[in-house]
Amino acid sequence: MTWVSIQDASRALNVSQDIIRRYAREGRLEAKREPKPSGGTSWVVLLPEGQWDDDFRTQIHALEQALTPWWCPTPNGQGIVHYVESLGIEEVSPVYLCGRKSADIWPATGHKLDQRCPNCLSEVSKRGLPMETRE
Repeated sequence: MTWVSIQDASRALNVSQDIIRRYAREGRLEAKREPKPSGGTSWVVLLPEGQWDDDFRTQIHALEQALTPWWCPTPNGQGIVHYVESLGIEEVSPVYLCGRKSADIWPATGHKLDQRCPNCLSEVSKRGLPMETRE
């Protein structure tokens, strides 16, 4: 268990300092005042152990689970359909199971099975992920 400054907690947890302060006020992160070597006090935050997600990331992950994992990397819905491994937090920048990255995603609703990326299909099988489209 490590006590760090609000600024260091912000960097370590990849959220703004305002979020750190709010979570400390709400008791969602443990915080205390600590004497500074130069005099006075400053706030320090106890970094949580293990996986930690703020509200926004939790909401994005829930949305990601509710959506179909199969998406098109092109706006016209043509071409190879890929399985999204993860979405970005700040902006939508998907990474597909095959390793390909895309600037955005578009729905692959009603796509044909032979449109699916063979490398994504292979990874889905290896990892035991669901094949359904949740449409």
